[in-house]
Amino acid sequence: MVQQLGPNDQLAKFDIKSPFRIMPVNPGDFELLSIHFQGQYYFDKCLPFGCSISCSVFEKFSPFLQWHMLRQLPYRQLKHYLDDFLTVGRHGSGECEQNLGTCLTALSDLGVPIAHEKTVAPATCLILHNLEIDTANMKVRIPPGKVSALITTLLSSVPPILSSSANSRGTTIPTSRQPLDPLTREADRLLQVLLASNTWSTYQAGVEALRTFWTTYGIQKTWPVPLDNLVHFIAYLSKTGLAPSTLRTYISGTTFIIS
Repeated sequence: MVQQLGPNDQLAKFDIKSPFRIMPVNPGDFELLSIHFQGQYYFDKCLPFGCSISCSVFEKFSPFLQWHMLRQLPYRQLKHYLDDFLTVGRHGSGECEQNLGTCLTALSDLGVPIAHEKTVAPATCLILHNLEIDTANMKVRIPPGKVSALITTLLSSVPPILSSSANSRGTTIPTSRQPLDPLTREADRLLQVLLASNTWSTYQAGVEALRTFWTTYGIQKTWPVPLDNLVHFIAYLSKTGLAPSTLRTYISGTTFIIS
């Protein structure tokens, strides 16, 4: 539905309030949701939040709500994910406003509570399931706040790297320079022994991505990687469209090899 939108088309969303609490539990299952406390028995008569089957059970009811609202919509544009509903309309047509009003009225008539504080009136940009949908620029992106939080989390996981002067304190440095090739080969061997082959391959991919970043932006290759380089590298990975989990793994691999 969103892919069919044109520039500056309108978006609106609304949520059901405490959706699981409108789902009654069969009395035959009360014993499965009961506790005994101070000589008394207590049981939940509605679907509890956090139960492993709550989402699955509610999703059997949610399509009925969508069908009920669609029957009354003048412009049949409505999608849902569990208790979250999204409707759209063409720019300047008033369709989105009419759809939103009709949906809210239809739910109220059924006695379904609405989380009005989460309702978003027609706009060209809104956040749905942690993604920002922007019809003005025809883009779907991760909200800036989420990106900042991810960068902060990743940076907080980077282990502190001691300065070379601290590492060399109390160490006798040979006066004659020795070739580093044998030590490089030994370091590579140790890294491969320490990690499973799949993990090592993924970490190597992260380091290769770092080298590509350096080359692309003409940055001098420096080990250990300066903090500002690392921040820009994280932003670079994000702009390439990598999943947050892959991005986190690449950063872990880079910091592991640095360490």
